[in-house]
Amino acid sequence: MYFDNFIKKCDDMGYKLYGMSHQEIAELTDKYQHLPKAYTELMGLLGHGTTAPFWNGQDFFCYSVSSLHEYAFDTLKENEETIALRDSDFVFWMSQGVLFAFFNLNEGDDPPVYLYTEAVQGRFIRVAEALSDFIWNYCFDPGNAFIESNHT
Repeated sequence: MYFDNFIKKCDDMGYKLYGMSHQEIAELTDKYQHLPKAYTELMGLLGHGTTAPFWNGQDFFCYSVSSLHEYAFDTLKENEETIALRDSDFVFWMSQGVLFAFFNLNEGDDPPVYLYTEAVQGRFIRVAEALSDFIWNYCFDPGNAFIESNHT
């Protein structure tokens, strides 16, 4: 539904996707009370990994999800940031401990994505209007993945 074009593109490129089972997704959803439909669909596609190169060296898959919020909190503290994550913010991706992406659990089924980078102090950057857009850009149009969105 949210990732049909993503699946097709991965298939066309010969990438294998290793998704989480329905039971694993149910357990993840229970742990966080509510997760957006786009995120649970994504984890059902590639929560256990992929042969695609875009995720190499990144913390994203199911085995790291439970630690990402704490790592993000620590990153903000280490950088003496004045901004903070809310309890309703869900960190789903981190790179090298200097970048992380999150969405707010209260912003719909395919929520906007926000980015923290050490390069921009004192604020989070809204980089996509939807998680599905962020994933597409991150994987297939990386030049646009971390550009501030012009939302209204």
